[in-house]
Formats: sequence, structure tokens, C-alpha cells
Amino acid sequence: MGVKFQISDNKRARTAELITNYVTHGTADATSLRSSVRVSGISSLRSFASESGEAAACKVLDLALTGASLETEARPEIGAQIFFGEIAARVVRHMPNGIAVVFLARDELLPPLAS
Repeated sequence: MGVKFQISDNKRARTAELITNYVTHGTADATSLRSSVRVSGISSLRSFASESGEAAACKVLDLALTGASLETEARPEIGAQIFFGEIAARVVRHMPNGIAVVFLARDELLPPLAS
């Protein structure tokens, strides 16, 4: 019996690494399995803007090279773009106290919404 994953080669290699880590070390806390270093306690970022330019207050809970967890009352739709100045991000998850986003490369930006 086996399992066949239909995923990219990079994801397959990362999954193999995680399985090997589990077999070798047993259960591990999530921080040792993360692909990017996280930083918490960032206080200088206090708001983001929606695609329409509307500002929303936020507090950074967790920050990595690839994304962030934000405490906010705003609930942009999953998949929506938000902006931190010139930095764009996509909402990937709603949490009880906020949202999670992944940062976008310039070539990943969606075209502006038609007025």
C-alpha cells in the first residue's frame, strides 16, 4: 500500500523532508518545520489598504519572508489583494482574530478592478 502525491517536484521534496524529519525526530513543534524564519512583535506596521484604497487598522502577530498573520477587524475576501505601502499581499486565510496573507511578487499582482 502506498500514497501517490500529485504535486510539484519542490513540494514533493519538501514533503519528503518533513516525513524524514518526523521519522527521525518524532513529533516536533511547528516552528522547526517552517520554511521561513518568523519574527513577531513588529510594531511599526499598523495598517493596510484594500484594493479600493480603504485603510484598515492591524497589528502584526507573525511575520515571515513569505507572509504574515495580522490581527484586524477587517475581513477582506480570501484571494483579495491588500497593500502595505508598495508591498502587495494576498489574503489566504481568515482567523478568529484576523487574517493571514502571503506577499506577492510584482509579476503576481492582479490588474486593478474596473471602476
